[in-house]
Amino acid sequence: MTSTTTTGPIVDLHDLVTILLRERLLTESRFKYARLAEVNDGSTPRTFIPQYIPLPVYDNLPSNPPRINYFLNDDTTQRTDTPTEPSTFPHPDLARSSPAPIPYPDLELLFWRIRHYDAGYILAAALQQVLDALPSSTSLLIRTSRGYTLRTSPTDFTIAEAPLKPSNATYVCKITQSPGVRPAQIRMTQYITGTDGKDLPWVYLLFGGPSVARREPNRDGRVAVDLISPLIGLRGLGGEVFILERLADIRDKLLTNPWQPEELVLSGRIVASPPRIQQYNESKDLAERVSKRFEAIQSGEELFCAYCGKTAPAAQCGGCRKSKYCNTQCQSMGWKYHKRWCKEDTDERDLA
Repeated sequence: MTSTTTTGPIVDLHDLVTILLRERLLTESRFKYARLAEVNDGSTPRTFIPQYIPLPVYDNLPSNPPRINYFLNDDTTQRTDTPTEPSTFPHPDLARSSPAPIPYPDLELLFWRIRHYDAGYILAAALQQVLDALPSSTSLLIRTSRGYTLRTSPTDFTIAEAPLKPSNATYVCKITQSPGVRPAQIRMTQYITGTDGKDLPWVYLLFGGPSVARREPNRDGRVAVDLISPLIGLRGLGGEVFILERLADIRDKLLTNPWQPEELVLSGRIVASPPRIQQYNESKDLAERVSKRFEAIQSGEELFCAYCGKTAPAAQCGGCRKSKYCNTQCQSMGWKYHKRWCKEDTDERDLA
């Protein structure tokens, strides 16, 4: 993740975002232990919650835009202390409601789609605080899956908002079962996104100033970080569960109804405004966790998986021997991005 030059440390933004999302997985509270029991697009009756149990919110949502419904089971009587991972996300009831197993890449995207509910501000603010806390001598290395490189100061970014229209609405219903007096107590929590058909305000961290934007005619070279892309069903062009790409590539290769450059609303920094004090405090706690891990990684005390950010990876790339992975699955998922930079990392290792 880091190397050191005579002028200061070099921090890879792609790795930093990977660690940020890992720490979010470990600390997010609403869906921390929930497991997916049913996916329903409304074309068939729901099964996890029987039809005879009324769901007024669910039943009265508009049919347009199309909606995907997710039903989660958070059974505290069966809970362990380990947060749910994408690999443990399917609940046994999912096999009964789904005609076929959900492929792991799709399951992983569903996992983050639910986990990211209402989290754009928290994640963007946390990354901002991590970057602002880096030493002033740090050089931020930004490498995209398309082979584009940008080096800049870690504080040389702006916050950008753009309107996005989701292709479908999302309804999430979480059932929490807790031991009580008899019978067990059951609590239902519902989360809804995009049902009003309005554009969603999307927050990016945008790196590179006007000179970078004009470097190539008709190709905006500024790089945007989108931390919650699974909410609209998108991965990065390198297969990541986030997007770190040039604005031009996001607009042209990822978004079906893209915004235009003039629609970007730029601001200096996210601030702890009164309506969002609680979210800002949550982002502050997350940033502190990420910075602490970063210090351990920088000092060589800790290794991390280049795809999912877990500690103690058991495998490594056989080419560069720099990128580490939990297992062959993480290595395979991370290859689409890493293959673009493996040779460069190998050459760097050989020159060291």
